[in-house]
Amino acid sequence: MAKTVDMHPTNMADERSDNSPSAEFNSAEAFSLLGDSTRLAILRSLWEVQQDRDKKTVPFEVLREHVGVADSGRFNYHLGKLTNRFIAQTNDGYQLRYAGTRVVGALLEGTYAPGNDLDIPTEGSCPECNSDLRIRYQDERVHVVCSMCDHCLSDFGVPPGVLADRDEEDLSRIVDTHLRTLLGRARRGICPNCSGPMTTYVGDIDGVPLAFEGEAEPPLSDGPPVSLLCDRCHDLIGTVPVGLLLDDPLVVSFLHNHGINPEEMPAWQLVNKLDTETTVTSDDPYQVVVEFETENDTLTVTIGRNGQTISTECS
Repeated sequence: MAKTVDMHPTNMADERSDNSPSAEFNSAEAFSLLGDSTRLAILRSLWEVQQDRDKKTVPFEVLREHVGVADSGRFNYHLGKLTNRFIAQTNDGYQLRYAGTRVVGALLEGTYAPGNDLDIPTEGSCPECNSDLRIRYQDERVHVVCSMCDHCLSDFGVPPGVLADRDEEDLSRIVDTHLRTLLGRARRGICPNCSGPMTTYVGDIDGVPLAFEGEAEPPLSDGPPVSLLCDRCHDLIGTVPVGLLLDDPLVVSFLHNHGINPEEMPAWQLVNKLDTETTVTSDDPYQVVVEFETENDTLTVTIGRNGQTISTECS
C-alpha cells in the first residue's frame, strides 16, 4: 500500500536541491555542537527538569546539578555552546528552544539507536494466496508480508522508539497509525523526513523515480503508481491512488455510511478488503478515476496528476 525509499536522483538534484554552501555549513555546525555527551545530557536534563517545574525556565545551578557536572566553568562552557541555537537564555535561567525539543524528541524516539527485530502476526490476508500476514521489523524498517509466499504489501521506515514499550497486541495498530501518519503528511505536502515541500506525481513521469520500480505492479491495487517526492531531500514514498484517498473526508463518510470504519482495520487490510476499481480516463489532462463500490452505491473520485481530488460523485 505504501513504500518509502531514500532517493537522491542525480538527474533532478540541480532542479530540486535547495542546499547552499551557507545552509550546509550552518547544518554541519549545528550537528557538531551536539557531538559531545555533556551537551546532549544538558538538553535531556533541561527537558526533564522542565517537566517537573511549574515554570519552564530552569536556573543555572538547578540545571548543572541535574546534569551532574561538578566543574561550574566546564558546565558553563558547554551550556554556552548550546545557547541561542538549541537553548534560550532568559533573566530567570534557561529553556529549550524548538530545535532543542527536536533533538530531545529524536533521543526519545530512538532514531539513532538500533532497534530490536520483530516478527508478529497482523490482520488481513495476502492478495496473492490468501494466507495470513505478518509484520516483520528489521533494520528499522517494517515489512508487511505474507506468511507463506513472502509477498510484500508495505515497506517503510519506523524509528525504534515508535515500537518500544508497547504491548504486543497494540503493535499492529501502532504500525498502521505510523504508516497513515507518514502518508497523510506527505499527501498534504510536508516531507516526513525533513519537513520540506512534498510533490505528488500520479502515473509514470519522465525524471520522477518510482518507489515500486522493478516490480510488476504496485501491491494491493490496480491503476497507476503514485510517487510522493520531497523537493528538498528527495525522500520518496510510493503508494497507489486508493492509498491517497484513505483519509479523504468524503471517502471516509461514504465507507461509514456503508458499515465500514476505516480506522478499525490496518490500511493494508482495508485496501485489500475494499471493492475498488482504478482507471486512467484521460491523458491530457491526466485524470484517474477511483470507484469505491458497495452492494447498492458507488462513489466515484477523480484525481489529477498532482493527486488532488477533481470531483466526486455518488451513484
